Amino acid sequence: MDVTYAKQPRLVGFTDLAGFGPVNIRAVNEDRVLALTGVAGIHVLERGAIPLLNHKPVPGLSGEAGAQLLYSIEVPTGTRELRFETYGGSGDISLYVKRGTPPTTVDYDERSTRAGTIEATFSANPQPGTWHVRVVGEARFSGVTLRSRYR
Repeated sequence: MDVTYAKQPRLVGFTDLAGFGPVNIRAVNEDRVLALTGVAGIHVLERGAIPLLNHKPVPGLSGEAGAQLLYSIEVPTGTRELRFETYGGSGDISLYVKRGTPPTTVDYDERSTRAGTIEATFSANPQPGTWHVRVVGEARFSGVTLRSRYR
């Protein structure tokens, strides 16, 4: 549900909660909602990943400490290397990368956690498929550019 206008919420997607309706819904942040069903447990609903294009920078990333931005790219068969990198701007971020499913800060294939906004991960001979990168604000950040590259 998009509740930008609380008096006029609109349905933007549907997720099956194992056949049970939610008893309670809680917003964790701008991108994540918890749906508590009582019988079927807690479901974490997250905004879908924003698609990336090879070698096309995404400028202007910003957020508060704790903000998380999720992106994905389709990596073709025969790719020799895959790199995600950020640069520019100010603040402190970390990158978490995973193939197949979105990474978390505890479940990832690669990560970069240097201080600042210049971050990079590298995968040699990555398997084809959907790769996700999560940009996590370790502190407030602004004006950061993200780029993915494969060859």
